[in-house]
Amino acid sequence: IAPTCFDNAKNQDETDIDCGGVTCAPCQLSGLILNEVDYDQVGADNGEFVEIYNNTGAPVSLVGVHLVLVNGANSTSYLSVDLSPAALLAQGQYLVVGPPNLMIDPGALKVDFAKAIDNLQNDTEGLALVDVGGPTLLDALSYEGSITMANLPNLPGTTLVEGTAFT
Repeated sequence: IAPTCFDNAKNQDETDIDCGGVTCAPCQLSGLILNEVDYDQVGADNGEFVEIYNNTGAPVSLVGVHLVLVNGANSTSYLSVDLSPAALLAQGQYLVVGPPNLMIDPGALKVDFAKAIDNLQNDTEGLALVDVGGPTLLDALSYEGSITMANLPNLPGTTLVEGTAFT
């Protein structure tokens, strides 16, 4: 099989896996990003979601990538959502993790939370995108406060603060 810009290998004249060089789209440092979080609605939390954006310049395999939710009270994970069922996130495409009944843009991919309501906690909490094969932290954030020592699976003591923390 001839090498391509989508074969999940660094080959041809690529400067990284499936990007760079003359042949493939440019590599970008930003990668997969946690783009939007809606964690607290008025009344029942039945429309909460996390939106992930592929800003790499190339398709990204989601096999082995997890969205890890962190409790700010004890800095431990309370839920890990495997994004592998979405398979491949195209360059510039969105992936939404939300309840089964959540309507999304037809161009986006979706992975369902197991429950219809109350998946994201509403206090000082955090999110991490983790490639569990590394393990590698791809992106993270904390909301309603700072989590600077999260105990993620195989990544203890990880900060989820993005940018400058404000109190």
